[in-house]
Amino acid sequence: MLGSDVLSVRLGGIYALQRLAEDEPELYHVPIVSLFSAFARDPNRNAGKETGLNRGGRLIKFKESFEDVQEAVMAIGRRSASEIELEKKARYSVNLIGVKLALAPLSHANLSGVHMGVADLTVATLFNADLTGAMLNNIDLTGATLTEATLRGTCLRDANLSGADLSRVKGLTQEQLDQACADPDSPPKLDGVHDAKTGVPLQWRENPCD
Repeated sequence: MLGSDVLSVRLGGIYALQRLAEDEPELYHVPIVSLFSAFARDPNRNAGKETGLNRGGRLIKFKESFEDVQEAVMAIGRRSASEIELEKKARYSVNLIGVKLALAPLSHANLSGVHMGVADLTVATLFNADLTGAMLNNIDLTGATLTEATLRGTCLRDANLSGADLSRVKGLTQEQLDQACADPDSPPKLDGVHDAKTGVPLQWRENPCD
């Protein structure tokens, strides 16, 4: 079903596999999450047509992500704590490296421990998402909304935070923030964000992206 040329069939396959993983997690959770991540990384459906969105008078250009790719990633984001423990037991880490998720609605997603290097989350919404221990090196978060997301231990090395809304994010430290970069004219929004270790308000130190 995932290989079908018909979108509704592919979505049906994702929903059916998700139900199977929920019903028999010990047997099927890890292989199905692995399948979803491979599906999302498929270069043939990694990103659609180029479009743009006006944010505060600034045009942000990006390629739209496909609905089925978004649904597969949202299924991964619905992992429970016990299912994540199964992944750890199997020594498996979710691989979403390079996935295009522009405009993806990932609020409340549990993406803890997920490898998302060089992924594109332009204008994505990660309100209250859990990114504990996630690898976001070289990721594009331009204009993304991460309000109240949990970023404990998240790797932000060379992540593009231009215009990203980090208001009230949790678990973030100045050390993590200093690894990221942004357009000097469009720094990330850090309202109400304090260093998780020291309690001192975080400051953007103008690290421009190459």
